[in-house]
Amino acid sequence: MNYRKDFEKCLEYIEMNITNTLNPTILSVHIRYSLFHFCRLFQIYKGISPMEYIRKRRLELSLIDIMNKEKIIDIALKYGFETPSGYTKAFRKEYGTTPKKYALKMDGYNYRQPLNEVAQYIEQPKIKEISAFRIAGYGLKIDIAGFEYTDKLIAYWNDFEKFSYEERMYEILNPLKHGELGITIPNSLDSGKMMYLCGVMVEGGIDIPKNMSSFVIPEGQYAVFTTPPVDMRNQDDNFAKMIKMTWNYIFSEWFLNCNYIFDESRYDFEFYDERCHYLENSTMDIYIPIKIAI
Repeated sequence: MNYRKDFEKCLEYIEMNITNTLNPTILSVHIRYSLFHFCRLFQIYKGISPMEYIRKRRLELSLIDIMNKEKIIDIALKYGFETPSGYTKAFRKEYGTTPKKYALKMDGYNYRQPLNEVAQYIEQPKIKEISAFRIAGYGLKIDIAGFEYTDKLIAYWNDFEKFSYEERMYEILNPLKHGELGITIPNSLDSGKMMYLCGVMVEGGIDIPKNMSSFVIPEGQYAVFTTPPVDMRNQDDNFAKMIKMTWNYIFSEWFLNCNYIFDESRYDFEFYDERCHYLENSTMDIYIPIKIAI
């Protein structure tokens, strides 16, 4: 399935309507996706939520107006900000300075991402039949379509490390095997509301503490991608970038050239085990639910 073509169509629609009302519902209808599926894949494709992307594009395009010496109030209203101060606040958060000061040093900034750079290093996925299993762990309720998606997810992972949630999961839940799973679970396909759950595999009848959540991953066929190895011994920024680029490759390249489509009735997830414990050649797996294209 040509997911890349669908999202290029979506981005073109955003550019053509950047000064009009835009929201995830409008965009999902435009390319005929469920709201959750659209928001989830948009975040994979662009690395941020739809509304974050729209806000970034509006702020970038507003630079042209600033350099043309248009009034801040006119620029704010043009790009859908309720007040000039709201526009200036958003601009300062994005660029770290005021609109006028930034315009003086701005020179051809372009937010568009380059073509995927890791495609040549990613091996073909293993196609596996997975039996249903239960996971439990710490969840974050969040709106994948909203402005604060990325910030809240970063805060979640900071708390995960700060409060030693990983160690707590192993002590309390006594998992069936070593390895943590990260999964995005929608409230419904017609909503941007979701829970991001990082957990471990557990017995079906185990009691789950009230401050944790659990979820059953249904059986089915998955394409399992292993990220290209990255040296994590000194820092892990490159590992996070490699994971993000692998996700992007799956939906912008792999689905374009295979006989499968994404199975929206099931859930994708990430799997981290001893292979990514700050090693010279750290890797992890991405599980994509698939079905044969009709």
